[in-house]
Amino acid sequence: TYEFDESEIIIKTPFSKKKIMYSTIDDAFFSIGFLAKRFHCGSIYLILKDKKVEIIRDVPNPEEVFEILKKKVI
Repeated sequence: TYEFDESEIIIKTPFSKKKIMYSTIDDAFFSIGFLAKRFHCGSIYLILKDKKVEIIRDVPNPEEVFEILKKKVI
């Protein structure tokens, strides 16, 4: 799961919790595969300033979430 905070994205998995500050995001895009399109989900890729890539997988309605993210980052 994921949460948008005022200054960061919090990505939670069953065993860990990762925080990514908006200020460290250099670029982002989303992808929707063939099967994911049928289930209305996709992935959001965050390219960080240190050139690492973080992926938020199985995001419901990734286009809408991506638009929210763009507003927070820009």
